[in-house]
Amino acid sequence: MAILSVVHAKKGRLAELAEIRPLTDRNGVKLALNMTVLACLVFSLSCRDRHPRFLDEFDVDSGADAQVDSGPECVGNAGCMNAEASRCELDGGVCTECINDLDCVHLSALPYCESGQCVECRIATEASDCGGTFCSEEDFSCTQVSTGSKDVCESCTADNQCSAGRRCVSFTFDSTPVGSFCFLHASLGCGDTVTAHRPYRSKVSATSVDGEIGDYCFPPTSTTCKGISDTQSLSCASNTSCGESLLDDGYCPSAGSGAGFCSYECGGNLDCAPTLNCAGTPLHCRP
Repeated sequence: MAILSVVHAKKGRLAELAEIRPLTDRNGVKLALNMTVLACLVFSLSCRDRHPRFLDEFDVDSGADAQVDSGPECVGNAGCMNAEASRCELDGGVCTECINDLDCVHLSALPYCESGQCVECRIATEASDCGGTFCSEEDFSCTQVSTGSKDVCESCTADNQCSAGRRCVSFTFDSTPVGSFCFLHASLGCGDTVTAHRPYRSKVSATSVDGEIGDYCFPPTSTTCKGISDTQSLSCASNTSCGESLLDDGYCPSAGSGAGFCSYECGGNLDCAPTLNCAGTPLHCRP
């Protein structure tokens, strides 16, 4: 009776079982079967394999509809083929977002990790990633816009006039709009970290003429693109001969190395091309 009380609390209809089914007969079969059912229900054992006919008779749930653990979703990154969930979290066996490029290696068409998602290209490597077209900074996919041939600080009117890794961006000097020029995207490294990219050392957030928002490498604050191109290539008699007309962006040294050729004032060697030094009085870029 103690067993029946426990089961009755857990399975309301067991009282009915006790009433309508005899606990014994001359062979003792039903007693054994009834006790098996009671034990299974109390201790949540699976009984269908042991007495399927009897369980069917009493309409007892065998747990066939219970959720079955199908195992981990993945055991390695190769099992995660979604660009937004390409990394296998081994502790949990689930696919989740990428952390670095290694998490995207198995997705050959999307080899880079950007903001947790595997993507097609980067601006720094768009020349090889996109085969002659630009990489969109919005979603890092190759566009249908072909790259041009203009280099850093050459004037432009559209992004597609600039070579790979560059965009056409409006430039202002001392609050005066100067024009639009092709500028190196900062993802390739500005002159403060890549010597070959001097003197474009100033990283500036800007929007290209075609709407590409990004960080670009601008000239030093003391000069303009024309001031840079005139340096050591244009002879001069006064400062007004150098740089943009009516702007104080050039300097004509009268003494020292480079005298008689245009230059511009500088604050250190990073402001000058790799072949020049910041020296003299006032400090200016010179051989």
